[in-house]
Amino acid sequence: MLQRKQGHIVNISSIGGRVGFPHTEVYSACKDGLIGFTRVLRADYRTTGVSSSVLILGPIGGAGTGARTLEEMNLHMSAMSKASLSSPEAVASGVLKSIKHDKAEMVIMPGPGRLMKALLDLFPGMGQMMNRMGGVTPLMKQIADFREQQREQADARAHHLAKQ
Repeated sequence: MLQRKQGHIVNISSIGGRVGFPHTEVYSACKDGLIGFTRVLRADYRTTGVSSSVLILGPIGGAGTGARTLEEMNLHMSAMSKASLSSPEAVASGVLKSIKHDKAEMVIMPGPGRLMKALLDLFPGMGQMMNRMGGVTPLMKQIADFREQQREQADARAHHLAKQ
């Protein structure tokens, strides 16, 4: 891209990088770091003809880690939660729009997603407060415990196979 003096990098991040959901330390740190990384790439290389954008996703209906986790754990979303889902097509459209219009950041969330992201940037403690008020912490603990149990079972299977 630098040799051709043109190109565009689109990174996919998550609102989880701003909210900081409980029991998602590594995920949240990586997603927040990806937002900062994209900003630096853009600042350093945009004048060379190579630009970058970051899409900040909320939950995606029928796709992604959230959908897989809900299915695996047989959890169901409330109607209100379903209203906060974006479609995979909205993500694809966001990728194309970010390239075509050279957008630095795009928040892909229905309703006031951009406003929520801006508020979380201005008031970092707001995400933790929202988690507590919304009862997110026990659910995220349940998910973390489920994932840990899956890892332990996979390790036990691998250990058993290695012994054979």
